[in-house]
Amino acid sequence: MNAFWTALAFKATLWASIFGVASMLVPAVLPRWRRAMALIGIWGLWLLPFMPALPMHGAQQGVSLPMATVSWPWMTWTWALGAVIGGLRLLREGIQLIHCTRKAHQGCVEGMEVHFSAEVAGPCMTGWLRPRVFLPEEASQWSAAAVNAALRHELQHVRQHDGLHRLVAAVLRAVFWWNPAVHALCSIYENESEVCCDLEAAEGVMTRREYGHLLLAHACGDHTMVLAPLFALRSSLQRRIERLITVRREAAGVRMVRWMMVAGLLMLGGWAMASIRLSPDASSPGATNEQSEAALRLQANPFPLEP
Repeated sequence: MNAFWTALAFKATLWASIFGVASMLVPAVLPRWRRAMALIGIWGLWLLPFMPALPMHGAQQGVSLPMATVSWPWMTWTWALGAVIGGLRLLREGIQLIHCTRKAHQGCVEGMEVHFSAEVAGPCMTGWLRPRVFLPEEASQWSAAAVNAALRHELQHVRQHDGLHRLVAAVLRAVFWWNPAVHALCSIYENESEVCCDLEAAEGVMTRREYGHLLLAHACGDHTMVLAPLFALRSSLQRRIERLITVRREAAGVRMVRWMMVAGLLMLGGWAMASIRLSPDASSPGATNEQSEAALRLQANPFPLEP
């Protein structure tokens, strides 16, 4: 593993850890803020290779990664192999999604075009440029309130552009397959997105408790295969129902402390990330001195006595 990939691995782990912890420090009654914090972390991971390091003037002011001593080619190949396997998995699921869309039959529910399929476990949304809403075939037997709540939930996914964000998160999971901090950050985004859609679905249609019972009843039913990362799927159902039913209000002082911790964590983490830099190998001063002497000779004037 060369110095570039080593620095990228360090920065990715640090970046994902910072925004993952910062997202969880945001009060639970603000799922949209938690989701936004996680999204900043997810999209910021794509900019890490282009983020410059701060200029350092001393050996103790930053974390130096020697360029010549970091040489583990087997780790680079292992990383690449895992990323290729993850990419092939995403490609396979994309092909499955195409077949699922072709097999599904279209219908109109509440004035909205939806796809009915036997290969989905429940209401879900997929797609980026052309988002599609899928319902299971048994949805025709649901009550009008249940169908309305399901459609409101999936339409909120469309408004939040979760098709694009989930695709980006799935690619990050494939690239950083070995990094638990990246996986945790993506999970936080997915969970908070579901909570945001749950709140929108229950608003004005039914009470939060009724919507929680609806989710629980759906989870207890018999389901078939579900296509995973490209769909906006259900996750952490117990926590979602608890967030719906139980609203814990914190004191103003506690909320202020939380936001102060978030700000301090972001500032400290940003400085630490910018401090990671590459430096020449310090274990070979002889080679460095020889190169410096050769450069001085090339720059010297061969005719010093000339005016």
